Amino acid sequence: MAVVPRKIKNKLVFRVAIRWKGKQYWETAGTDRREAERLEARRKREVKAGTYVPPEARTGGITIGAYAERFFDRRNNRNAESERTQVERHALSIEWFNELKMEDARPLHFVQLVKELRAKTRIEKEVTKRALVEKSIANILGTIRTMFGDAQFNEIIPGNPCVLPRKTLKRRGKPRAPYTGAEVAALLSEQIDVSRRAFIWVAFYTGMREGEVCGRRWRDWIRDSRPLGALLCTTQYNDQPLKGDDTEEGGDSRPRVIPVHPDLAKTLTWWWSKGWELVHCRKPQADDFMFPLRTNSSHNHTRSSAYKLWRKACVEAGVTNHSLHSTRHTFITFARRGTPRTDAIEAITHNKRGEMVDYYNHWGWTPLCEALLPLSFEVDAGEVHPLAAAPTAPAKTAPQLPADASNEATNGQPTHATVAATATTESAGCTAPRGDASDPFAGAKPPGQRSEVLPQPLPGSSNYPKLLWRRRELNPGPQGVQKAFVHVRSRSCPWAAGFADSATT
Repeated sequence: MAVVPRKIKNKLVFRVAIRWKGKQYWETAGTDRREAERLEARRKREVKAGTYVPPEARTGGITIGAYAERFFDRRNNRNAESERTQVERHALSIEWFNELKMEDARPLHFVQLVKELRAKTRIEKEVTKRALVEKSIANILGTIRTMFGDAQFNEIIPGNPCVLPRKTLKRRGKPRAPYTGAEVAALLSEQIDVSRRAFIWVAFYTGMREGEVCGRRWRDWIRDSRPLGALLCTTQYNDQPLKGDDTEEGGDSRPRVIPVHPDLAKTLTWWWSKGWELVHCRKPQADDFMFPLRTNSSHNHTRSSAYKLWRKACVEAGVTNHSLHSTRHTFITFARRGTPRTDAIEAITHNKRGEMVDYYNHWGWTPLCEALLPLSFEVDAGEVHPLAAAPTAPAKTAPQLPADASNEATNGQPTHATVAATATTESAGCTAPRGDASDPFAGAKPPGQRSEVLPQPLPGSSNYPKLLWRRRELNPGPQGVQKAFVHVRSRSCPWAAGFADSATT
């Protein structure tokens, strides 16, 4: 680095020489030597701090490829490496786009870039496929738009030309569908390999994201909490922040405490005492991952290895793969069928909650356990979707009384108390009444036992539960829905004549 004088047209002009990344750059500093020395000192500080910008970059004369290198060198967000790989592999591999100067870029250039990204292909098992899906193209253009915004902020270009007409990009992928109860039963069965079984149980019974399941350690399992055990969800993968957490110093973090269903507690107990050692040939420790790699028990599963684990489990169970993330959809779908406390389910599965009342509500542990306990994947066993192909309806016949109807009318008459008890039981929310009011789980069905009356999904729109159930654990709202049962007398049923015309609960 030096200040070099140069005589031009009977006057002396000073230039500053700066070496940056093995290349020398010249910058004119005017006719004042002291000003040139101050500029040299400022450039030295920038080079030492790593913030130096070459002169052509400050004037907009830098190419997109050269500015992208500088942009990604300074980028330190969580997905910086993945974004750099995608942009360099696909967008910057197009020669005309890589050599285009930042100041010459126009919106039509980005429309052409989208067309060429869609036209890219790859060969997989002798079959030609698209190299990029629509969501990947949208992610690449989003990173490039951020890069041009950075150039505008640094006053390299006057404006951000990375704009596209509406509906040019299709950001939404295929909607995920939950697994049915029969598919869940197959994936939770013993036909799944022992090394994958506990992973799948945790995914279905907690609703955690795949990275959160991969990052759980044995110390996160709190067994002595009551009324249910708990899993602490504070990180994902290899102790990385959760989705939505602020990674800056003093930033906001949103850890979750997830109740452990009794059925899941049995599986985790077996996995701790026998299964983990059977797979990894040593006793597990508190700091070990619950589900490490089979080849290395000190390393956690990655996004790729977890997906491969899931694909193998689907093949073993004979289940069509939707996605590993669909286990999250499945958990919420079945959990909401078991309880109207959708706000409690939301507190179990999501870090962020948008309703203002949630900022004032502090969840107690018991309401979260009450919301999870009714979870059952058997509730849709006899369900037939209305949009499914309906079977041929049998011919209608006149209703006939059973052969022993007259005998039942004389000898086996049900009492009025029996009918009233049946109506009371059905009016209490389609479940048997609880035992002790002080015990939130008194009278609850044992794990794995199927209830006789299946809970129905909540009616109406998504706002319907908010009108009926207040988001406070101390005031959960009504515990049942009022129903009326009308008994009509019939000459063919002489035993019904002695009953009341109606019974209301």
